[in-house]
Amino acid sequence: MQYVKPDIDALFSNIFTMSLPEDEWKRLESLRDHPGDLTKEELIRVLIILIRRSDFVGGMTFEEQNVLALTNLLKLFATPEYECWRDTFQARLFANKGEVEEAIFLYRKVLFRKEANLESVKMYTYFFLAAVYNQYGANNQAIETYQACLKLAKDVGNTYIQGYIFSKLAYSYTTNGQFKEALELCRDAIRISQVENGAAAPVVLRIQECAILLEIGNLEEAQQRIYPLYDEIIETKNTSDVSVAEATLGKLFYLKKDYYTARNHLERAIEINRKRGRPVLLANNLLLLVELLAQMGSCEEAGKLLDEAKKICEKVPNAYLVTSCFEMTVALRSAEGKYDEALSAFREFYDAKQKLLSQESERRMELVRVEHQVQQKEREAELYRVKSEQLEKELMNKTTYLISQSEILSRLKGDLKAIVNESFDPVQGIKRVRDTIKDIQTETIDWEEYDKTFSSVHPEFKQHLLERYPELTPMETKVCTLLRIELSSKEIAKLLNISQRSVENHRYRARKKVGLGDHENFQQLLTSL
Repeated sequence: MQYVKPDIDALFSNIFTMSLPEDEWKRLESLRDHPGDLTKEELIRVLIILIRRSDFVGGMTFEEQNVLALTNLLKLFATPEYECWRDTFQARLFANKGEVEEAIFLYRKVLFRKEANLESVKMYTYFFLAAVYNQYGANNQAIETYQACLKLAKDVGNTYIQGYIFSKLAYSYTTNGQFKEALELCRDAIRISQVENGAAAPVVLRIQECAILLEIGNLEEAQQRIYPLYDEIIETKNTSDVSVAEATLGKLFYLKKDYYTARNHLERAIEINRKRGRPVLLANNLLLLVELLAQMGSCEEAGKLLDEAKKICEKVPNAYLVTSCFEMTVALRSAEGKYDEALSAFREFYDAKQKLLSQESERRMELVRVEHQVQQKEREAELYRVKSEQLEKELMNKTTYLISQSEILSRLKGDLKAIVNESFDPVQGIKRVRDTIKDIQTETIDWEEYDKTFSSVHPEFKQHLLERYPELTPMETKVCTLLRIELSSKEIAKLLNISQRSVENHRYRARKKVGLGDHENFQQLLTSL
């Protein structure tokens, strides 16, 4: 079958949807490993697409090798947009490893960039920075960050990501106890999803809506919405959605005090989660059923389920679940009339609650410390930027001065030749030489001092250049340093007192030694070092 290269530009422009069949993903992975006729920019885009895909198929799992490959490619072909993608992916890796300070610093570095056409990558960055804030219980900061992300999505007209952000904001508002705001946002997400897909909104959004209605206490509307949804889920036989729907119905009927119906739904949810091996969902279902059985007076059965929930908590170190188990033990022992045991359980519950509050406080304090450290890094980076700009200006002034001196020396050389050639009027020739000498200042070109100035502006450039390309000659290295500060071949020729043709030859040989093709940008490579 004839090979057909995928439309990489089209895929990249739709990077937030990622609705490709499995064979297309495999084709992209094959292109990553065997680029063939792909340009470096096309390969960069393939890598970005594949890394983004891991959000959909791997949750928080990131492919470090892809990020490393992207980093190496950007040394050969870099643009502000691709650099931002790299920094955001690297920040995700830091966040997944618990290195929060480095993650937040890189996220904010991307968000502070001033170049144009970075809206897409900044939306992505805001989205995952908000996830870090959620992780540390900084709900208000998360909400502010999601709102900034939403504003960007509206500015560029990306309705797909708007719906996703509405859903996340709804979750954050629910956590804050702002249920009316959460319901409005959830319904916005449902509306956008229906428009985008031309069909019913995803099950997860509609279940989220029902759960918020239960929190508000609007039980009748929740029931009206959950039943058609439940029938639809049963038809699809998606056990993950079925378990969530069963648990939601269980809570609905529990709040309506229809305990027998509630029990049936909760038991079905528990059975599914036992089989699927989802301990946190299972423990939450068990605790709600324990509460329900205590209300029904079935304390012995409730006790057995509570023991099961406690065993899960021992395996899954979840402080919220542990606290809930102690709280439920208090309620159950009180219902049984075992007040001494209830008192003992209450002490354990109180200690667990205090520990949980302390942990939450420590996490928030840690985030404050991290934010302070990040701000300090940002100030240092800004000072370094200002200092670098000043040094860059000094370097350019010195370079301009040296070029002007070289031009004068070149003129002097021409005039000396003229003396020899114009022997019929040597006096006139000598006069021209004397006038030219007046223009030459006493300072000569000190290349050692010039190299020091260059190194203070670009401290690691020459080291990286010679480490990666040791075959470069001293003259080729010098030409590369002058190209790094964006001098033209003509200016370099004047500065080195050689012909422009010689500069072009040195430049051509240097390009070949660093492995660049005819249409690849040498300046971009040098700038990336």
